[in-house]
Amino acid sequence: MQHEDRELSKKFGVPALPGWAVLPLRLFLGGSFIAAGLDKLGDPAFLDPTSRDYIGQQIARFAPGTPLEGFLLNFAVPNAGLFGVLVMGGELCIGVAVLLGLLTRFSAFMGLLLNLTFFLSATWDVRPFYFGADLPYTIGWLTLMLAGPGPFALDWLLKRWLAAQEEAHTGEPLPATGTALTRRAFVGMGAAGLAALALAATGIDWEILHARRAEAGKLVAAGPQPTPALPIAPPAPLAPLQPAPEATQPPIEQPPQEAAPTQVPTPEAPQANGRQLLAAPGTLPVGQALQFNLPTGEPAVLNHSDSGYSAFVAICTHQGCTVRPNGTGQLACPCHGARFDASSGDVLRGPARRPLSPVSIVVDPDGSVYLVS
Repeated sequence: MQHEDRELSKKFGVPALPGWAVLPLRLFLGGSFIAAGLDKLGDPAFLDPTSRDYIGQQIARFAPGTPLEGFLLNFAVPNAGLFGVLVMGGELCIGVAVLLGLLTRFSAFMGLLLNLTFFLSATWDVRPFYFGADLPYTIGWLTLMLAGPGPFALDWLLKRWLAAQEEAHTGEPLPATGTALTRRAFVGMGAAGLAALALAATGIDWEILHARRAEAGKLVAAGPQPTPALPIAPPAPLAPLQPAPEATQPPIEQPPQEAAPTQVPTPEAPQANGRQLLAAPGTLPVGQALQFNLPTGEPAVLNHSDSGYSAFVAICTHQGCTVRPNGTGQLACPCHGARFDASSGDVLRGPARRPLSPVSIVVDPDGSVYLVS
């Protein structure tokens, strides 16, 4: 590669780019993909269909209106588990290969396809477009694919070894007991190896890092029928024990029923006329926020500012991540850095474009804050 660069430089009078100049790009792209893969690998909600952060729900939220809407809704969402594992395994395999300089051009091409897919789907709605990270990553992968790995890579060692193998068999018939490994065959084997590593992650199916979750999922899938038999068995022996001491004590069962009114929260709900108490007087000082869940299960946040109380659905309008108060009067999205005004819900920083959805609350004269259902 360096020899070719020198020849082109002499022919066109253009200074040759040093081979090591591509090393920072390799380190950044490879390290970023490994970090992204590990982040998904360590997130138990990523492949949990019961979580709102499940990969299938994420895809379903950002797919409408994108160029890949049909593919995402008709193929990716129904196969979200497999799709998520392939993305996670692909990021790890591509990142490791690029850091080592192994099959660099092929790995860069796969990274380009992955980030291009993300750009046409997950970050397609980001405005202005340069706020989205996937398009710059796509250009970075394209640059690496065109420039090659540089001298500090396993590809150069393999290239020298393959060149020596070819020279050893130049002009001579290949031995009957074996064949020389050509570059094309090696690239094919390497590509198949990377694909096999990504597919092997589907066999793991999240059971190694999250064994408890996997076991619970299997029990839930196969155990709803045997579970009722377990509680039925214990009451059977308990039934004869009750009449054995005294048959005159059935009225004793009435006192436990009288203890039920001691549950104070239950009578309070109808007294509040369908309202849920969020903050008692003086419990939420000015400048602080309180996180709670709506009756629908969605996260929400109550903020107390100088202008009063305000509440919003704590779901980022970009890709649906949960926003959290950062102590500066803002609600921050941990996924892509969007910022919202905690008092008004307005967007302070992209990539989100729409404000947060407000939540209806009522503040009583005594300072109690209620959620209006």
